[in-house]
Amino acid sequence: MRSHPVAAAIFGAVMAEGLGPRLAQVRAHLRLTVVEMATRVGMSGGTYTWSSYEREKTRPNSDVLTALHGLGFDVTWILTGDGSMIRGLSSPDSAGSEYTIHDRIYEIATTATLRWYV
Repeated sequence: MRSHPVAAAIFGAVMAEGLGPRLAQVRAHLRLTVVEMATRVGMSGGTYTWSSYEREKTRPNSDVLTALHGLGFDVTWILTGDGSMIRGLSSPDSAGSEYTIHDRIYEIATTATLRWYV
């Protein structure tokens, strides 16, 4: 998976409160253990790393968010709590365009950053 460096850097500074419980909800929705969830999104750290996301000790990178998007989850909901957990239920589908999940992560991160300065 390719990581968008700007989105990853900005995301680190703007993690929305409640991200951990939303990630736990995603895992519960899939009915997976912590180890199974880590494997599903391509993580090598297993239990410790996914668990640390749910406990908000560390933050998922753009590769993990891209994997969650690929599983059908809405990254906007994961990052902010806005909209629906399942992709496409509350937002227009961008299929067929050049707009990527990395673009969306960057858009969310920069919007949240700008709100901090207003």
